[in-house]
Amino acid sequence: MGAVTESPVLTYLASEGAALSDIGLDHGVRAVFGRTPTQFQTYYVTPDGRAVITGILWDLTAADPGRRNVTLRQTRSIPGVVPTVAIGTQAAAALQQQGQPAVEVERVQAVDGLSLLANAHVGVVGQAGAPIVYMVFDPLCPYSVRGMDELRPAIAAGQLQIALLPVAGLDNHNNGQSTLAARSLLSVPPRTWPMRGQRSFRRPGVGSHLGLGS
Repeated sequence: MGAVTESPVLTYLASEGAALSDIGLDHGVRAVFGRTPTQFQTYYVTPDGRAVITGILWDLTAADPGRRNVTLRQTRSIPGVVPTVAIGTQAAAALQQQGQPAVEVERVQAVDGLSLLANAHVGVVGQAGAPIVYMVFDPLCPYSVRGMDELRPAIAAGQLQIALLPVAGLDNHNNGQSTLAARSLLSVPPRTWPMRGQRSFRRPGVGSHLGLGS
């Protein structure tokens, strides 16, 4: 496969045990899908073949919003990339017969997610009394940071409060650093959380979520 043999980076990854597959040329760049027993990643090879770029390729000119994520479109047919949840033994067995990885999930009673958030310990940013929007975020996720930055004008104007609930969603990609970052936010004393306008980690209280989405 030319894209792999010509790229020093991909050649090295292959020598370390990664299984690499050429998944085609799109927008002038060659895409290579790499997989190890525990992780996978899409690599985009530069035109000279010497360097690679990791990440998500976007095409915001696509008329269909579902096709703007080029990387997802390129990889969604690869088994295991898009998670499939099987509820019940028969559903899990059917997926496994198709050669797809499947984990059986027991049926659980539906819960009110908003009530759970309203009673969680969160970091509240913004003017007291403003409507609350709950944001589940990974402190090391660039999309979480971008989302917070886009909400800052509304927060500064007193139009809403953000109740931030830190989670560790990227541990597989940053060697557990997301867990450390989330724990550090949850363990600091009240009023010392390092974000301008944040008051403390607290429970917003009964009824405080009624302005959600206002």
